[in-house]
Amino acid sequence: MFRRLCDITQDDLAKIELQHPLHGAEGGEGEWDDIRDFRSADFVTDTEGTGFVHCAPSHGMEEFELYRDLGMLEQVITYNVMEDGRFRADLPFFGGKAILKPNGKEGNANGAIIEKLAEVDGLLARGKIKHSYPHSWRSKAPVIYRNTPQWFAAVDKPVNDGLDTYGKTIRERALASIDELVTWTPPTGRNRLYSMIEARPDWVLSRQRAWGVPLTCFTKNGCFPTDDDYLLRNSVVNARVLEAFEVEGADAWYMDGAKERFLSGIVEPEGYTQVFDILDVWFDSGSTHAFVLRDREDGAMMAWRTFIWKVPINTAVGFILPCYNPVVRKAAHLIVEF
Repeated sequence: MFRRLCDITQDDLAKIELQHPLHGAEGGEGEWDDIRDFRSADFVTDTEGTGFVHCAPSHGMEEFELYRDLGMLEQVITYNVMEDGRFRADLPFFGGKAILKPNGKEGNANGAIIEKLAEVDGLLARGKIKHSYPHSWRSKAPVIYRNTPQWFAAVDKPVNDGLDTYGKTIRERALASIDELVTWTPPTGRNRLYSMIEARPDWVLSRQRAWGVPLTCFTKNGCFPTDDDYLLRNSVVNARVLEAFEVEGADAWYMDGAKERFLSGIVEPEGYTQVFDILDVWFDSGSTHAFVLRDREDGAMMAWRTFIWKVPINTAVGFILPCYNPVVRKAAHLIVEF
């Protein structure tokens, strides 16, 4: 039973400060003690439910974008859910608890959270509901959306390599190259690529895959991605890695003892984590030609024979080839663009 008291506006709600149910809990180590507030968001409506939603910017795209636009990501982003579907080990009360088991079934985290909320008198009600939930199309297991640190190419940051003929940033150079270094046939082919490069955000270079060319970097233990010393920047370490790759190839990164091999005598290996993310394969495709042509006198001929689709070209041609689709049994056209 309820009684309507009055109407309130978004401005009224914005003045209210909120406390987490575990605010000040003994043993919480201040994890949930920050004051929160209400935020207006276009993706929340009063046509479904109450018109109030809990925001988790580390686990939802819309929430992430909301706090990104507010300039508050550093304040609200958490790193509580690990790659194995468990809470990070040092999370008070729930460290190491499994959100999902390896078989996709519910772990012990949800029950532990409910019990803790009840213990601190912060639980209004409990119950079970059935609702649709995202699943992996490969394994059919439930999926946890989580915001993860990734490596990006800053396309609008000055490169500072002294080669500024066509621009100071990656974006400026790409756009200048499209207009000044390529002849387009037909000319309209230029527009699509130009508009794509003009508007694209920073390029995410990292992928979490079991195979590929490794991103050869180390991160400092105990630091967050927002810390200045999170990424190890050391020219001597880079030289060691380069020397190993030139002799042994990228497999050198995956050999036993690789971290100690590259770091010993320069920095303390135990203080760093070896990154096993791989490079975006499209970056490989777009850069292979440079390494082929740069170090061989006959590189141009070799590249043309072996990597024809990766060679930098001065003329771009778009054309149509007829092809046949055996599934739908009708003629089709394949658009090929270089």
